[in-house]
Amino acid sequence: MNHTRPAIAIICNQDFPDNPDESLYNDVSNRYTTAILNAGGLPVLIPVEFPITALQYLRESFDGVFLIGGGDVAIERFGGKIHPSISLPNHARDFLEIEITKYAIETVWPILGICRGIQSMNVALGGTLYTDIADQVPNTVRHNCTKETPRNQAVHTVQLKSQSRLGEIYGKTSLDVNSFHHQAIHTVAALFTPVGMTPDGLIEAVEIHDHRFAIGVQWHPECMQDNPDQIKLFAAFVKACQAL
Repeated sequence: MNHTRPAIAIICNQDFPDNPDESLYNDVSNRYTTAILNAGGLPVLIPVEFPITALQYLRESFDGVFLIGGGDVAIERFGGKIHPSISLPNHARDFLEIEITKYAIETVWPILGICRGIQSMNVALGGTLYTDIADQVPNTVRHNCTKETPRNQAVHTVQLKSQSRLGEIYGKTSLDVNSFHHQAIHTVAALFTPVGMTPDGLIEAVEIHDHRFAIGVQWHPECMQDNPDQIKLFAAFVKACQAL
């Protein structure tokens, strides 16, 4: 693509309304769009209903793709365990994000995943998830902070591999992050390399070394843009998209 500012396709979130007679909404928090804009990109929202047959058009029209947070990936996708904390699955969103991830890897299309995004990417490439961290992984740090917790509040550290793309982006081996998730990577997909771990051993970041840009993180850097460190991931993503 030949843009002064690279165009980034953001796959929308879509929650089911309490009233089943109400329509679904495609939405994206302005924290995501603002982070992309501030990094020099042009965010464009892609609805969950986007036809999978038009992936080539999406690839040719946008310089990168961004998978954001939201509800849980359906357990049927990765053989997960039933748990009362699981949100109602959105099969259409699962399908779109999984197929987009596969296509991004095949065509060396820059892709960034945050929270649910890293989970979708891992499942797309054959990995699995813990369906509820607190229930399945004993003695962990608090990962699923309450809604009252400030979104920009750091609650634990992530240890980054120095010899990694993500380590180079942040320029450090320890990063303070926020945490608003009850699921996480269990078995990492074969194509991914874990490059960020919490003190309790959970995977918080993955990447594909020989890809132009294929990184997923479990925390929410878009909520911590007042921290210079957390700006770096979006800057690196947009730069990789601009290089196409």
